Amino acid sequence: IIDFLTDIRKPAITIIALVIGYIAIFSRQHTSWIVPLVIGIIIFIVAPYIPDWLA
Repeated sequence: IIDFLTDIRKPAITIIALVIGYIAIFSRQHTSWIVPLVIGIIIFIVAPYIPDWLA
């Protein structure tokens, strides 16, 4: 896991997306629409790296 994490070209973007996702989920649990929105954003950002991980 550590090996392919170091190969990510823009790890900061992924980390920021995850942090924003956790903050949004824990601070706004009453808003049900924020969860699929955050998940969609994370998938949108991480998706370009998936072929590199599977290679």
